[in-house]
Amino acid sequence: MNGLVSAILTTVAVCAAAQPPAPSPRPPAPATKPAPAKRAPVEPAAAARPAPAIKAPPAPIVPATVATAPALKPAAEAARQAPEIAAPKPALTGPKAAMGPAAAPAFRFASEIDAFVRFDAVSGVEDAKTLFVGSSSVRMWKVKEAFPKMRVLNRGFGGATTPEVLEYYGKVVANHRPESVVIYVGDNDIAAGSPPADVATDVLSLLARLRSDMPKARIVYLSIKASPLRWSLWPKMVAVNSAVRAKSGPATFDYLDVSSALMGPDGHPDPRYFGPDGLHMNAEGYALWTALVDAYLAPIAPAAPNVGPTPIKTTINAPTTPVATADRKGS
Repeated sequence: MNGLVSAILTTVAVCAAAQPPAPSPRPPAPATKPAPAKRAPVEPAAAARPAPAIKAPPAPIVPATVATAPALKPAAEAARQAPEIAAPKPALTGPKAAMGPAAAPAFRFASEIDAFVRFDAVSGVEDAKTLFVGSSSVRMWKVKEAFPKMRVLNRGFGGATTPEVLEYYGKVVANHRPESVVIYVGDNDIAAGSPPADVATDVLSLLARLRSDMPKARIVYLSIKASPLRWSLWPKMVAVNSAVRAKSGPATFDYLDVSSALMGPDGHPDPRYFGPDGLHMNAEGYALWTALVDAYLAPIAPAAPNVGPTPIKTTINAPTTPVATADRKGS
């Protein structure tokens, strides 16, 4: 019996030795918070985090001077709504071609120049035999009354300077081909501050153009007149008169002194011949000019009577009488 028990114990011991040892029990894990269950990623609510920046579309480029650009319109609609622009007039042909278009509105005497163009378009340009050209001293001269037996045309305008007459020459002279041309310019040039040498050059340019266009006409330049208002400028005017007179002659133009007749005994402009402005002549002053020009034109108009006072003896191309001005400028 004891032997059997020993044999069983031995067998049990052998079997126990043959099996691996049982693992020792693990100590209990420390208490920890259970890990949150994994969830599918969910975008957080808009309030939970700032929304990603969304780039706005680029603003249209607008010129600095315009707040907003209007919406583009179809070409046809834009053409209908565009301001009306007058279609260019057909080019002039024939005798009227030299007149050119009407004067630009910006020109200070545009209305007067346009009146010349309209007159020539209606009346033609072949009628006048004596053409008067120049500034307001010509414009205010009632030449039709002064020379009633002559076919005259007055083309004086505004307070024109010589460059303005040159600029609008085609509209002032147009295609007129008179037998005589009487011209008075230069007074306003000096008053505007132009140097005498420049004024003389412009005057001679105008006279040369007239001579080129009218090779057979008699062309006479009326000397710049002295006036009470512009007495301080008289030395400069004398310089222009002298320079222009030096270029006069049978092949170019005639020079007519119309200033000496307006002088008083003291060698100053006689106020009796001038209007209230001290610049433009009155009826008596124009009567003197009429007599001088009438005497000049008499050889080609023998039937025309003298108008105004008895003609004053004058010498064409004679030098202007020197006038002392040193102590009397501005009178």
